[in-house]
Amino acid sequence: CDPGNVYAAGFSFGAATAALAAVGSPGGFRAALLLDGWFHISLSKVKPPVEMDFPEEVHVEGLPIPALFVKSAECNGNENDRRAQGWVPLSEKGSRDREVHVLEGTKHL
Repeated sequence: CDPGNVYAAGFSFGAATAALAAVGSPGGFRAALLLDGWFHISLSKVKPPVEMDFPEEVHVEGLPIPALFVKSAECNGNENDRRAQGWVPLSEKGSRDREVHVLEGTKHL
Protein backbone atom coordinates (compact mmCIF):
# COMPACT_ATOMS: atom_id res chain seq x y z
CA CYS A 1 0.00 0.00 0.00
CA ASP A 2 1.32 3.41 -0.96
CA PRO A 3 0.80 5.70 2.08
CA GLY A 4 0.57 8.67 -0.28
CA ASN A 5 -2.61 7.26 -1.81
CA VAL A 6 -4.81 6.71 1.25
CA TYR A 7 -8.23 8.40 1.18
CA ALA A 8 -10.69 9.01 4.02
CA ALA A 9 -14.27 8.13 3.09
CA GLY A 10 -17.60 7.58 4.78
CA PHE A 11 -21.37 7.79 4.49
CA SER A 12 -23.62 9.74 6.89
CA PHE A 13 -22.13 9.57 10.41
CA GLY A 14 -19.21 7.69 8.80
CA ALA A 15 -18.42 10.83 6.77
CA ALA A 16 -18.06 12.77 10.03
CA THR A 17 -15.81 10.01 11.31
CA ALA A 18 -13.71 10.17 8.13
CA ALA A 19 -13.38 13.95 8.54
CA LEU A 20 -12.31 13.47 12.16
CA ALA A 21 -9.72 10.88 11.09
CA ALA A 22 -8.31 13.36 8.56
CA VAL A 23 -7.94 16.07 11.22
CA GLY A 24 -6.50 13.61 13.74
CA SER A 25 -3.91 12.22 11.32
CA PRO A 26 -2.25 15.19 9.59
CA GLY A 27 -0.62 13.95 6.41
CA GLY A 28 -2.27 10.56 6.76
CA PHE A 29 -4.82 11.02 3.98
CA ARG A 30 -4.56 12.38 0.47
CA ALA A 31 -8.20 13.53 0.23
CA ALA A 32 -11.69 12.82 1.59
CA LEU A 33 -14.87 11.48 0.00
CA LEU A 34 -17.78 12.50 2.25
CA LEU A 35 -21.08 10.92 1.24
CA ASP A 36 -24.15 12.68 2.66
CA GLY A 37 -22.20 13.53 5.79
CA TRP A 38 -23.93 14.29 9.06
CA PHE A 39 -21.96 17.08 10.78
CA HIS A 40 -24.53 18.68 13.07
CA ILE A 41 -26.63 16.89 15.66
CA SER A 42 -29.98 18.44 16.53
CA LEU A 43 -32.18 16.64 19.03
CA SER A 44 -34.75 19.34 19.68
CA LYS A 45 -37.41 16.96 21.02
CA VAL A 46 -35.35 15.58 23.91
CA LYS A 47 -35.24 17.31 27.29
CA PRO A 48 -32.98 19.22 27.52
CA PRO A 49 -32.54 19.75 23.76
CA VAL A 50 -29.16 18.86 22.26
CA GLU A 51 -27.51 20.96 19.56
CA MET A 52 -23.91 20.26 18.64
CA ASP A 53 -21.54 20.42 15.73
CA PHE A 54 -19.77 17.13 15.16
CA PRO A 55 -16.94 16.41 15.10
CA GLU A 56 -15.97 19.51 17.05
CA GLU A 57 -12.32 19.25 16.03
CA VAL A 58 -13.23 19.55 12.36
CA HIS A 59 -15.48 22.56 12.95
CA VAL A 60 -12.67 24.25 14.90
CA GLU A 61 -9.65 23.31 12.79
CA GLY A 62 -11.14 22.79 9.34
CA LEU A 63 -10.40 19.88 7.06
CA PRO A 64 -6.72 19.94 6.02
CA ILE A 65 -7.16 17.97 2.79
CA PRO A 66 -9.15 18.29 -0.44
CA ALA A 67 -12.71 16.99 -0.11
CA LEU A 68 -15.46 15.76 -2.40
CA PHE A 69 -18.96 16.04 -0.93
CA VAL A 70 -21.66 13.94 -2.54
CA LYS A 71 -25.05 14.84 -1.10
CA SER A 72 -28.59 13.59 -1.41
CA ALA A 73 -31.22 16.04 -2.63
CA GLU A 74 -33.15 15.41 0.59
CA CYS A 75 -30.34 16.78 2.79
CA ASN A 76 -29.16 19.53 0.46
CA GLY A 77 -29.55 22.90 2.16
CA ASN A 78 -30.62 21.68 5.61
CA GLU A 79 -29.01 22.96 8.83
CA ASN A 80 -26.49 20.13 8.87
CA ASP A 81 -25.48 20.94 5.32
CA ARG A 82 -25.18 24.69 5.94
CA ARG A 83 -22.90 24.14 8.92
CA ALA A 84 -20.68 21.69 7.06
CA GLN A 85 -20.29 24.02 4.10
CA GLY A 86 -18.89 26.59 6.49
CA TRP A 87 -15.84 24.51 7.40
CA VAL A 88 -14.94 22.07 4.67
CA PRO A 89 -12.13 22.69 4.14
CA LEU A 90 -11.17 25.84 6.00
CA SER A 91 -7.81 24.87 7.40
CA GLU A 92 -5.10 27.45 6.75
CA LYS A 93 -2.63 24.58 7.13
CA GLY A 94 -4.05 22.56 4.27
CA SER A 95 -5.81 22.67 0.96
CA ARG A 96 -8.95 24.66 0.22
CA ASP A 97 -9.89 22.37 -2.67
CA ARG A 98 -13.41 21.01 -2.53
CA GLU A 99 -16.25 19.96 -4.77
CA VAL A 100 -19.87 19.54 -3.85
CA HIS A 101 -22.25 17.43 -5.92
CA VAL A 102 -25.96 16.90 -5.27
CA LEU A 103 -27.62 13.76 -6.60
CA GLU A 104 -31.06 14.97 -7.64
CA GLY A 105 -34.06 12.85 -6.67
CA THR A 106 -32.16 11.01 -3.93
CA LYS A 107 -32.79 10.50 -0.20
CA HIS A 108 -30.56 9.87 2.79
CA LEU A 109 -31.09 6.21 3.64
